[in-house]
Amino acid sequence: MRTSVDADPSDCLAACREELQVNFIAAADLWYEALMQFRENGGGRIVNMASRAGQRGYAL
Repeated sequence: MRTSVDADPSDCLAACREELQVNFIAAADLWYEALMQFRENGGGRIVNMASRAGQRGYAL
């Protein structure tokens, strides 16, 4: 959800929360679950992949 400058502040906040959930919190949740499995099974590896859009943004 992309909002314009004149959007309602609650809409902007909702958009920010959605972006954080998808791009950061979901990854942290997966890392946690993986670490629990690693402890049970003697180790493992996490490989994170990202696009350049995360560094430079993107246009719709």
